[in-house]
Amino acid sequence: TIIASLVSMASPVRADESQYETFYTPPDPLPAGKPGDLIRTEPSRLVLEPSGQLGRFVGVGTRIMYRSTDAQGKPVAVTGTYIEPVNPWPGAGPRPLLAYATIPFGMGEQCAPSRMFNQGIYASLQTGFDLMLNVEEGFVATLLARGFAIVITDGVGLGVHGSKSPQLLNRFAAGTALIDAARAAQRLPGTSLDPHGPVAFWGWLSGGRAALSAAELAD
Repeated sequence: TIIASLVSMASPVRADESQYETFYTPPDPLPAGKPGDLIRTEPSRLVLEPSGQLGRFVGVGTRIMYRSTDAQGKPVAVTGTYIEPVNPWPGAGPRPLLAYATIPFGMGEQCAPSRMFNQGIYASLQTGFDLMLNVEEGFVATLLARGFAIVITDGVGLGVHGSKSPQLLNRFAAGTALIDAARAAQRLPGTSLDPHGPVAFWGWLSGGRAALSAAELAD
């Protein structure tokens, strides 16, 4: 009874993500197009930690929303981040693009990788012990410094403001979101990418499953 009373007295707590709602709310209905078509873009601040003073990414971030396909084969909006390197590509041929799937940071909208790259560390004292670290940022920063272009997908259902649940553990949805992120990056204007340049899929744990699925589905 005491526990029930405490629960009834408690007010709902939510992370304040109001600054992101406009971009991350997909248009309804989605505009016509094909997988990988860009829906909207905007500049994205890239930091290793909230102040942006300790270390840096040697690249320029663009937040993207693009068309993809969910687990049921239906068109869906997916968000992510493209990072254009500052450093030249030291290898032969055109600059490679890495389509990157992260490990899961969580299930809430605030857990989307494209939002975590704006903060590096997320903490909310208003919602209890809500603390996240972008454990992928060191890998991304190193690859970027070596001249790789990188696109990081949030995956189907994560980050977007809506009722759809994240589908990161679904093989088909994870793979198509990663493939279509690469397509979206190659369709961005003003990058150093060759539209027919090399693409690689990258990830570990659930991100590795997404990369393997993308490789299997790429044809």
